Amino acid sequence: MQYVTDVYREEMSRQWRGHSSVYAYIGLINSDAQRNAKITSSFSGSEAYLYDSSGTGYVTSTEGDGHITFTFGDFYELNIAGLTIKFNNIPSQITVTNGVKSETVDVTDADFVLDEGYENCHYLTITPSSGKLSIRSITFGIGLQFTDRQMISTSRSNTVSHISDTLPVKKFSMTIDNRSGLFSKDNPFGYANYFEEKQEVIYEYGRELEDGTDYKIKGGKVLLKSWVSDDYQATFNCVGYIDFLEGKYTRGKFYENGISAYDLAVDVLEDAGISNYNLDDSMKSFIIFNPVPVVDYKEALKMIANVSQCTLFEDRDGNICMVNSNRPSFIHTTTFTGAENYCIPSSIFDDNSAYNYADAEYEYAKADGSLQFLPENNDYRAVGFVSSQIADSEGHFSNNPHINVTFKSEFDLNQLFLNFAVVVPTSVTVTSLLAGEVVDTQTLNSVFITTVYAYKGRIDALEITFNSAQPNQRIHLNNIEIDGKVEYELTYHELKDTPVASSLKKVSKINVHAYSYNEERMEEGYSKSSKIVTGTTPNDDNGDTLDITTEGSNYGSAVSVISAEEGLNKITFNTPYYNYKVSSGKIKEAGAYYLIVESDGRKDIDVFAQNYTLTNNTYTVNVHEKGEVVESTNPLISSLAMAKQQGEWLRKHYDDDLEYSLVYRGDPMLDADDQIYLENKFVIDNEIRLTDETIRTSMGMDFSCRISARRTSFKTSANLGDAVVGRFRVGDALGGATS
Repeated sequence: MQYVTDVYREEMSRQWRGHSSVYAYIGLINSDAQRNAKITSSFSGSEAYLYDSSGTGYVTSTEGDGHITFTFGDFYELNIAGLTIKFNNIPSQITVTNGVKSETVDVTDADFVLDEGYENCHYLTITPSSGKLSIRSITFGIGLQFTDRQMISTSRSNTVSHISDTLPVKKFSMTIDNRSGLFSKDNPFGYANYFEEKQEVIYEYGRELEDGTDYKIKGGKVLLKSWVSDDYQATFNCVGYIDFLEGKYTRGKFYENGISAYDLAVDVLEDAGISNYNLDDSMKSFIIFNPVPVVDYKEALKMIANVSQCTLFEDRDGNICMVNSNRPSFIHTTTFTGAENYCIPSSIFDDNSAYNYADAEYEYAKADGSLQFLPENNDYRAVGFVSSQIADSEGHFSNNPHINVTFKSEFDLNQLFLNFAVVVPTSVTVTSLLAGEVVDTQTLNSVFITTVYAYKGRIDALEITFNSAQPNQRIHLNNIEIDGKVEYELTYHELKDTPVASSLKKVSKINVHAYSYNEERMEEGYSKSSKIVTGTTPNDDNGDTLDITTEGSNYGSAVSVISAEEGLNKITFNTPYYNYKVSSGKIKEAGAYYLIVESDGRKDIDVFAQNYTLTNNTYTVNVHEKGEVVESTNPLISSLAMAKQQGEWLRKHYDDDLEYSLVYRGDPMLDADDQIYLENKFVIDNEIRLTDETIRTSMGMDFSCRISARRTSFKTSANLGDAVVGRFRVGDALGGATS
């Protein structure tokens, strides 16, 4: 869920909302040129950071005419849509050529974009009109921006599994006006020749507020997958980063002393070349012993998320995230001490900024119509927390007012927002607790209208104490926001149709399998098989590894692999081995599914090893009396103790067997996996957790949204009997007569 202002929330709750809009940006960057570019003319300075757009350091030509030439390795026919350059010294003009096409353009700013395409490039030379060319960064491409005027329609969809038994799915598509022909594939002067897979697409949503401003909400960052066009429109289809996560994880090993799920996830991500990720600290408490099999990187991440009770997803910045699935319940018990009797503790997490009652304290009253008088009939509006005491002339209270909050379940806190009204205290102490123990306490002496308490850790209770205020003033706290997010309720006012509720298939029991790896003593001697590969090694002598997956390697078999005369060779297996021996070279590193050998110059290496044998034990958890049986087969679970822990977590998930399908007016602040309230006529505190979320726009019309969600918690309404029983007589309900 995205953090938004109260003004935006008010706008989205109106019957007639302001105009909605969508904006998108595509980076037409030639990835081969960007990845392989190298200066081949003479220069001074460092080329190290020239291609990452950071502007750290710079290079300056030392050629007579001041030019810089870039070549692109073994690529000879690259299509480059333009150049984006950050100059260190601004030339008045530059000439850019690829040997076939040459363009001279004026330069007026250090941040320069050349919107001119060059095709079939093996090199590009940039020459200044005078002096020496000096640049901080260069990107071989340009950015295209699409506004609401060009958008015909868009669609965003996200799907997650709360227990990470399936991979998350993230999609975005947009259709734009193509009557200009700029995006037609057969237009030799259009942009279509410069599109390629994995180009970054960033989009955001806009909403016109009452004052006419366009409020922007981050939509997401995705990668281009396909594009089609005709004479009237062009459609771009994009997916998340996980969809393009290619390759297999082959570093699986048995951890005798264990490794945390957090560290194992880092190893998989970094081995896959992923640097943008966010992992939950709770993963550090899950210790893994078993090796990760040879699987796709994305499958390895799914296994780790599942065994550490996390939800795997991508956030709107394209980060791969694992967040503890035991999300905080918004149901809480709150008590006020030293508050006015019209304050309602249960509303402290609601948006109470619209109502403030008039008071005669110092510098509080406003003559702008925003303050209201207390009603005579005790029909009070929610106003948050207002202290019953007024601070003395030095700002002190005889008894410090405070708030105690106990949550239904523990959760991982990132930060807390205290939103005050008009006046602010001078000192506040916030204490976080878990299982009755204090885990963090901070006294905040710099207090603002919105004050942030930052603590990353697991909690289940909060204590907030107001130590002092401005002289002769009360405490006026409108509300508290957790992680920058206030509770969200989907009401009948927002729904386009009544909720469609369906029962999921009931689960009678869950069998959680635990796998233990056992070593067996091998028979006398080793059996040797014939060589599998012979010939000249395909890899060079710079120390790169040679990856070969051996099919059908059995117990005691030998594997032959070509090695470079210098460097390391990596051999991966489909079944787990140990006790490796090699006929030549030196073993540098070994795991259950791989072996790295340093060559001694001989071309062939015979590898011998022994098989691990796997023992499968099962822990069974009962859920309902009837239903299907679920088999949980995560190979990282190594003991019955882990299986029991996993089983109890899964039981809570499958115990929630009610699913909602909802069509509503739409709000781009919501994400799949958000936990919100759904208004219900028969139950209260009806919490649901989103599994699928789709939002569409069309030709400037308002959002159209669908979500699917599972019910996670609810309470039966105390008035349910009166509300339902009085509607009809039993005979009428059955269609028969009654006397």
